[in-house]
Amino acid sequence: MEIIRRNTDYGIRALVFMAQKPIGEIFSLSDLAAQIEVPLDFLYKIFRKLAEEGLVTAHRGANGGFSLKKETEKITVKEVVEILQGPLAINQCFLSNKPCSYFSKCFLKKRWRKVQEEVEKILSGLTLEELAKGGKHFV
Repeated sequence: MEIIRRNTDYGIRALVFMAQKPIGEIFSLSDLAAQIEVPLDFLYKIFRKLAEEGLVTAHRGANGGFSLKKETEKITVKEVVEILQGPLAINQCFLSNKPCSYFSKCFLKKRWRKVQEEVEKILSGLTLEELAKGGKHFV
């Protein structure tokens, strides 16, 4: 079971690489893909989604590419995960507001809720800025 899917891992790696550079720097996807060693077509799909959600800005033209739209200390890993994967849920139960038919008898719900809360807390508290400071070469 993957909690962080491959596309999300690629997206986070790309954003962290960008966060290690001066704010406002524009990155071509081909250069970015080469730097972090991910397939260009995969990265294009990821960045299209990140741009739609306002995390990065697309720049057109000969010197086009992408730049971070938000400050790195304001971008959390949880935000990136939810943009690229959808709502964060440790169990199917947490994806709906309606309790399942087994909810009233479930002896695991409190434990799963605790795991859910801890995962959310960790990912909400982890920013691109913190990951970028983790070392000169993140990947």
